[in-house]
Amino acid sequence: MDFSTANIDSSYGIGVRIDLPMFPLRLDYAIPQIVDKNNTGAGGRFSFLLGYSF
Repeated sequence: MDFSTANIDSSYGIGVRIDLPMFPLRLDYAIPQIVDKNNTGAGGRFSFLLGYSF
């Protein structure tokens, strides 16, 4: 299998984590830095997680 970095995307952002007694809460915002031809013109994105991920 050949490894190529041609289709790698990169982004940067900021996030907030709050550990509540019953569950964690997470909110992130990221802005694309390096995009491929499929993500041209993509804007910033929010990510929200409530609870644990498995």
